[in-house]
Amino acid sequence: MPRVRFPVFAALIVVALCGASRQAFGAEPTDADSRAAESLFQDALKLAQAKRYSEACPKFLASYNIWPGLGTLLNLADCFEQEGKTASAWQRFREAAVLSKKLGKAEREKLAQRRTAKLEPRLIRLTIGFARTPSTAGSSAGPTPSRPPSDLEVRLNGTVIEQSQLGTAIPVDPGDYTVVATAPGHKTFEATLTASESTLAPQIEIPTLEPATRKRMEALTQPVTARGSTQRIVGYSALGVGAVGAGIATYFAMTTFAKWREYNAHCNGATCRDTRGIELYDEARQSQTISNIAIIASSVCLAGGAILLLTAPSRSAAPAASASSLGDSQPHGSLAIAFGPGAVSLSGTFQ
Repeated sequence: MPRVRFPVFAALIVVALCGASRQAFGAEPTDADSRAAESLFQDALKLAQAKRYSEACPKFLASYNIWPGLGTLLNLADCFEQEGKTASAWQRFREAAVLSKKLGKAEREKLAQRRTAKLEPRLIRLTIGFARTPSTAGSSAGPTPSRPPSDLEVRLNGTVIEQSQLGTAIPVDPGDYTVVATAPGHKTFEATLTASESTLAPQIEIPTLEPATRKRMEALTQPVTARGSTQRIVGYSALGVGAVGAGIATYFAMTTFAKWREYNAHCNGATCRDTRGIELYDEARQSQTISNIAIIASSVCLAGGAILLLTAPSRSAAPAASASSLGDSQPHGSLAIAFGPGAVSLSGTFQ
């Protein structure tokens, strides 16, 4: 069934009919407030005429917050409806009907009531409640709602929901919603849904939150093994890097020896017979520098890898760990290797 849309030009009619009532609501604004509200209102009208409702609605709302007039409120409600935010539009039209009655604007009250009634069948009413638990054996009563913890906190898209609202169908706009229920000492419950007009009465049921004790105990019995495994992996990796570094150091050491021997064939001390001798000198020095750096780096990695392997917690010690003993210190270590121009540094802690 196609939706009946309020014509875009109706916003202009509403402004023409209701603009004067803006001054009738509440106290007179300051000159600065009046200018800001009017500028926002005019910008919003232009955006609404261009059907850029996602940009127009925030400006209508900002204008209304500065200067809460009836004309702005009606245009805001219409903008929300055009944007597809049925619950927001329904709420604002209801407010406009109440305000119109207060101001004695009978025609505008009827307009707001008609728009409210038109939105009613399209409202999505989300119910957040508690799952019902099976009745005990021998009981004639049916399933009963689970009893939530007294310090339960429920959030809908990050906003706290009062427990008094739980179990009540609340109008919401179409879109994605996430419900998170938390309580100290319990596991967190999280559920998501996409609200649309295809399902006008969605529900999210919060089950009885499980105690977090078991999960905590499982987490407490795992760190020793996990830490030992990680430390061994790092240790073996450091040994591998050290072995590669040793190979590089050996290669450049042999290259350095060959360069110096060739250099001596072209030069007598610091005196060289040709430019090739000078080139060999530079190549030998460069190769020697690389070899020295590789020797230092490989030594650090080999030593660090050996220390990490020797201090890694034993695999056999993990099953005996308990909640009371996990706070005790276990052998472990950390290693940091820093490379700089012509230098390598090693730092770490081992306990």
